Amino acid sequence: MTPAHRTSSTLTSPAPNRLAIRGDLLDFTGAPDWSDIEPSQLRFRADHWLLMEEGRIQGVMAGTHAPDATWQRVDMRGKLILPGFIDTHVH
Repeated sequence: MTPAHRTSSTLTSPAPNRLAIRGDLLDFTGAPDWSDIEPSQLRFRADHWLLMEEGRIQGVMAGTHAPDATWQRVDMRGKLILPGFIDTHVH
């Protein structure tokens, strides 16, 4: 059996500087008060894509809508992703 051949014009490969990571996203929209145990600034989004281009966050999309083939995709479903820098401890 002869394998099917494709020309480069029919293939789309992900750009090396575009990364999409799928998982559960946790971030903050503002600075919560120390005494606030359920801050309104806390945002949790289950099963979402975090889109990064050249090391910078470009956006977020629901996991049910996959980014196109120009994005390198990494499936981390079931894992917690903390976009941006978040200090996750308190002294």
